[in-house]
Amino acid sequence: MTRYTPTAIALHWLTVLAMAFVFGLGLSLAWLNPPASVKPAMFVSHEWIGVVILGLALARLVWRRRHPPPPPLPGPSWQHRVAETVHIAIYTLLLVVPICGYVASTALGYPVVWLGILPLPDFGKNEPLGWQALWVHRRLAWLLGGLIGMHVGAALFHHLIQRDETLVRMVPWLKPLKR
Repeated sequence: MTRYTPTAIALHWLTVLAMAFVFGLGLSLAWLNPPASVKPAMFVSHEWIGVVILGLALARLVWRRRHPPPPPLPGPSWQHRVAETVHIAIYTLLLVVPICGYVASTALGYPVVWLGILPLPDFGKNEPLGWQALWVHRRLAWLLGGLIGMHVGAALFHHLIQRDETLVRMVPWLKPLKR
């Protein structure tokens, strides 16, 4: 069995953790109406983690370009095409969603200062653009969540139903199931 490289595995799971945290923060901000005393910190944390996700996505793309993933396991060609399409869409959205959020923040007058230290470029206030970018950010975030759900579902299907090594190649602590 050929696994992904340790770096690819680490970048994958760091992205998973960051996505879970940023999605939870985003949902909390949108639906739970947190107290005014905590809301700014939650919003800034959401922005900071969005920047981290953008960085992780770029690192993953560079790593993947230089270290191709292991060849696909045997299976129907339609499954390989769907998997490739979903992966491309996830990578694309891991780049586009944070960029839309960044545009929304700066255009609505909230400069992004990563970790309170590194100010990112501020293109000036433009409320119509900001609200439009926020609308796109939210919808694409839901699309990304749905694609991640498909990705997780497919991985579990391969592991629990087909009992192949698809999931084991990305989860180093997991053992293959017996057929």
